[in-house]
Amino acid sequence: MIDVLALVFGIIYFAVGLVGFALAPNGGLLLGIFEVNAFHHVFHIGVGALGIFAGWKKMGRLYCRLVGGVLFFLGAIGFVVPMLIGALIASPTANLLTDNMLHLVTGTILGYFGVIAPASQVSTAEKM
Repeated sequence: MIDVLALVFGIIYFAVGLVGFALAPNGGLLLGIFEVNAFHHVFHIGVGALGIFAGWKKMGRLYCRLVGGVLFFLGAIGFVVPMLIGALIASPTANLLTDNMLHLVTGTILGYFGVIAPASQVSTAEKM
């Protein structure tokens, strides 16, 4: 199950990165609520490609640990030092509330399956 989770998150993040380039190639508001720039799109494509690779190679738990930690960190630090994260993923004056919340939620979900979920629970779900 955890490999499928990594694969699904990977496909979603990869698609979001591609859609971001299509709808806001030079940055700005994506879907009217997410402040983005080209680096943000590339980051999502990279996270997505890693998820697809991890799901394919049965490395979902590692993916969930690493990417979950990075996304949770980005979400948390975005509240602490918004201008720094804004400069990285959008613009220094960007309102990152929606980005930070999405990164915190995604990081928490991935982190749970990467770190907290018992291996027996994950293994049992994989056998179904």
